[in-house]
Amino acid sequence: KICVGNHPDDIAAWIAERKKRFPTKENVKKKVEKKEKRRKEGALYNQEDMQQQQHNKKIKMERKKEDMNGLESLMAGYASSSDDDDDNETSPTTTTTTNTNFHKTKQCIYYLRNGKCRHESNCRFIHDDDARAAHLATQQSQQNS
Repeated sequence: KICVGNHPDDIAAWIAERKKRFPTKENVKKKVEKKEKRRKEGALYNQEDMQQQQHNKKIKMERKKEDMNGLESLMAGYASSSDDDDDNETSPTTTTTTNTNFHKTKQCIYYLRNGKCRHESNCRFIHDDDARAAHLATQQSQQNS
């Protein structure tokens, strides 16, 4: 709960509520005993517990999304310039149903250009040195003419 109001009585009431619910050893012990008692009596969950669990799940999911967004923005700074402009040149290939191996039918455009790919052996596309040499030769001839 957020403290609402600037009046000293409002602030004092907010602090008192926070102190009452603060997870001290004593309060945690009471809460565990209360849950154990309800479990022994056969109660599954009360409404408050369910709401708390849903709230906790929601917060976890939001944090996870924030973490992923932060990671994506961090990783975006490390992407090569060729990663951004050629997304439509490569497409995923057909997967087998028994495992996660892919039938590699297309050349990895990043490996052809740079000689390396951030996915390395996990890449869905072919990393072939001969094809890379041919690609580089084609690029050289196009630049020279």
